[in-house]
Amino acid sequence: MHILLSLQSVRCELRHLRLVRTAEQLLVEVSAYTFPKATLCFLQEILSTHLAGVPTRQPARDAPLHLHVLARAKVNTRAIKIGLYGLLISGPLSHVLVDELQKVFAGKTGRAAKLGQIFASNLIISPIQAFCEFSFRFSLVLVISCCFC
Repeated sequence: MHILLSLQSVRCELRHLRLVRTAEQLLVEVSAYTFPKATLCFLQEILSTHLAGVPTRQPARDAPLHLHVLARAKVNTRAIKIGLYGLLISGPLSHVLVDELQKVFAGKTGRAAKLGQIFASNLIISPIQAFCEFSFRFSLVLVISCCFC
């Protein structure tokens, strides 16, 4: 009986280790995609505000130090929010959706497969990402309005 319990505990431990290893692999795989995505979202927002000529707001005198540093570097808080969106939502979501799309089209070559992949990306993945971006922005507005009211 004691040997049976120890075998069951060893099996349970092995399953746990496999799950941990799988979770670690997924984290490494996703983080390799999300950090560049977040960086590009952040830089895109900074570049677009500079090219559009949008002036940066000067924080109040009693504002925290990081807001003064960001204002001096001509970075608005919207760029930080967009960077967080790229890190937390857009990067992992894009990684998972594109990975699933590539699994569907695995082994298929030719012009029809490539066009199918492009159409599937534009007709399925893009609306999902747009909905998630809208939901993120809407929830961010709700959180900010609740915190400052």
